[in-house]
Amino acid sequence: MDVCEVYKVLHGMPETAHQEYRTSAFLAARLREMGFDVAEGVNGSTGVVGTLDSGRPGPVLGLRADMDALPFEREGKTCAIHACGHDANCAMVLTVAGRLARKNAFSGTLQVIFQPAEEGDGGSRSVIGSGLLSGLDEIAAIHLLESGDGRAGQASPAVYHCASSQIRARLLGVSAHGSKPHLGINAAEAAVLAANGLSAVHGDPALVHSLKVTQIVTAEGGLNTIPAEALMGIDLRCEDDREMERLAQKVRKVLECAAETAGAGLELQPITYGPAPVYSQAMRQSAADSIREVLGEQGLLRDVHTTVGEDFHYYAALLGCEAIYMGLGADVSPVLHHPDMCFDVRALEHGSEILSRFAEKRLCNMEER
Repeated sequence: MDVCEVYKVLHGMPETAHQEYRTSAFLAARLREMGFDVAEGVNGSTGVVGTLDSGRPGPVLGLRADMDALPFEREGKTCAIHACGHDANCAMVLTVAGRLARKNAFSGTLQVIFQPAEEGDGGSRSVIGSGLLSGLDEIAAIHLLESGDGRAGQASPAVYHCASSQIRARLLGVSAHGSKPHLGINAAEAAVLAANGLSAVHGDPALVHSLKVTQIVTAEGGLNTIPAEALMGIDLRCEDDREMERLAQKVRKVLECAAETAGAGLELQPITYGPAPVYSQAMRQSAADSIREVLGEQGLLRDVHTTVGEDFHYYAALLGCEAIYMGLGADVSPVLHHPDMCFDVRALEHGSEILSRFAEKRLCNMEER
């Protein structure tokens, strides 16, 4: 099967996070046919890791693709749709795995990682926790780009995502009749005070970052009742982990001050976030060279910077391996995560060729680099 045929099969079996049973079974079966040693149900998840040892000394390279589709409501029913292109990612990685296995002309070890639950649900950490990737030296991934970042016939050697955090805060007041606000503590006002304070928080303008209040929900009650509770949701993103920590500290301080000013209590979950990328410049150069060989100089894009988060970056952060994440132009329309998302499937031929050349460049004897 070529990459477009694999894509069609995967596109026809969309499954949401942690439910990728048919998808993982299909991918595992194909890897076994190629001669890989395959682990399924990785760490109790639907993850799949295939390992192919060349028998020759060299690095351990991982190629990672995410498997999950997104849930949408249509005609009153929840359905799964591949609206982010994870089926495309899997098709490219599986195709490259087949090419390398057939050639058997590389040194070192190739590990193919089909990861569940990328969409904010701990997928990469479940695979990492299995211990199967403990020897990984390098890891790479490729993903479709939004049309504004790249068109069909173009690709970027590095996509810089942001560290991201979704923060939940609970402000606790005292209920009272609306005619006697002095007898209560208005949790809604405390939340508004916090929201206004957060709007004045600024990060380093030289770094891509984003901070916004996404939710304020007060306890049920009449319009003439002072609410005793307000729940706040805050979305925080930054492309640098150190700046992310500074912003998180500012968010915490604003929430504490707003609650204190209003006389309200505050329950704040620990602020945690997925890491920002740290890329290997040697791997980025291999990616750029591979793109140039396949698409020409005109097809090589600059690095792409985006406020989107990606759990791919846990691999480098937790395993200590080097990493790169490429972007493939494919005329995506209208946008990723739209239920009617579509793209030029022919771009997958370019993507798989780029990834194949990249893998061949990296899977050589370490002394030859």
